[in-house]
Amino acid sequence: MLSPFHFLLIPKEHLISFESIEGEKYQEIREIMKNLVSMARDLKMSVIFYENVRNIEDCKHSFMEAILINESLIEDARAMFYHELTISDSKWSEHKQIIDTTTKRGNISALIPPGFSYFNVDFNAKGGYAHIIQNSFKFDAHFGRVNLCRKLYLIF
Repeated sequence: MLSPFHFLLIPKEHLISFESIEGEKYQEIREIMKNLVSMARDLKMSVIFYENVRNIEDCKHSFMEAILINESLIEDARAMFYHELTISDSKWSEHKQIIDTTTKRGNISALIPPGFSYFNVDFNAKGGYAHIIQNSFKFDAHFGRVNLCRKLYLIF
């Protein structure tokens, strides 16, 4: 746990990624995300959601992490994740494109092809960035946590 405001969104049903969620289930997850954002705003905080589907072929059950941070840090966190995805992708991907998910309000199923491993980060349930992972053995399993710890000056 990174902070007292660290949550895990874990679907009851077995899902290998949130990319595969559609219809009512997708709407239910989005509603939970929006409720967390509303709670965070009351506390003068923002929410970073991230999912790491590092190896889709070996994924047992997907989950999304949600971490509340001081609202003054959200734009810095957005820039930091963009930068880290840009500079580290040469280690684990030939696919250099960072996918901006804000155009789909975070709905990555419209942007990530089914069956692909990926990392996705979302800011206040309004979208963010996703990146396809081609070499899961070189991708840090704790990419989201490590970078958030750096941003928040936490020890992981």
